[in-house]
Amino acid sequence: TLQEALDRKCAQFGKESCNSGLASYCGAAIYARYDKGNSSQQTKEWRCYIEKELDFSKSGDGCVDDCGSMTSCRGSVSGPPTSHLTRPSELQAVIDSDKSNYCTDKSEQQPSQATPPPEIPEGTPEESETEDPSGS
Repeated sequence: TLQEALDRKCAQFGKESCNSGLASYCGAAIYARYDKGNSSQQTKEWRCYIEKELDFSKSGDGCVDDCGSMTSCRGSVSGPPTSHLTRPSELQAVIDSDKSNYCTDKSEQQPSQATPPPEIPEGTPEESETEDPSGS
């Protein structure tokens, strides 16, 4: 999914931060969410949060669907997070470049899947094959 692509990008940022000496990112699961940061970061932006900063018993509206639209998902930011990486332009770039790989017109596909198949019109090859004109 597109959200998983963002999470993978955050994992990459986490490894870079770990390699730079930020121990809280070493070996931590990291997730992308569009939310607030610490007390001085009250604007919602794309950020990478380590797992302990998220509450997976709650849903938040900080994820994207496969077409890049905001949607809810499990793992809302719980309280002012201390371990996160603010990466708005980098994560938005992933959305902009990758959404065409993930986005299909699901809204039109779903109703058509629920529609019964059309009736087979008379004179289709299936019906004409029952009367074999060659007589074999």
